[in-house]
Amino acid sequence: MRDNKQIVLASVAVDGFALRYASGRMKGDRDVVSLALKTDASVLRFASDALKDDKELAMMAVAGFANALRCVSGRLKDDMELVLLALSKRGSVLEFASCALKNNREVVMCAVLQSGSALGFASDKLKNDKFLVTLACRRFSMPVCFASRALQEDPLFLLAMRVVSVWRRFRWSRLVKRAFRFV
Repeated sequence: MRDNKQIVLASVAVDGFALRYASGRMKGDRDVVSLALKTDASVLRFASDALKDDKELAMMAVAGFANALRCVSGRLKDDMELVLLALSKRGSVLEFASCALKNNREVVMCAVLQSGSALGFASDKLKNDKFLVTLACRRFSMPVCFASRALQEDPLFLLAMRVVSVWRRFRWSRLVKRAFRFV
């Protein structure tokens, strides 16, 4: 039953997670995995290694579940289009991108726009980029702990971050006061 294509197709059509129990041959069948991904994008981890290297299936999985980037082949972790798609959904998946993309300013910018803490997965060179660190800290100041040691010890940069933090609080307090004025 685990090796019967019709039974496996019927199973994954109802619940993509059923791919976990299919035979190795079925996990390597593109039609079966494609149908499973349509019902549950997180099941890419159960597909064969050959299908984890298929860009079309990887795009389908990442579009539905950004963390599927963890399961794709090393070659696809270096594919900018796929990684940017995943980062547009969840910034923290920068952790699973290739080292070359973790050193790409555009990719890291996309990640920190989604989640400031993604700065922790950027290359050391980009952790020293004042613009990216400021961008990562635009909502919360916690990501400054991921900045390079040089930036953490730069008094002018820390002063600028303090100004950003005060402005953020001031703007928030104005919005709260405005909201409660009508209550």
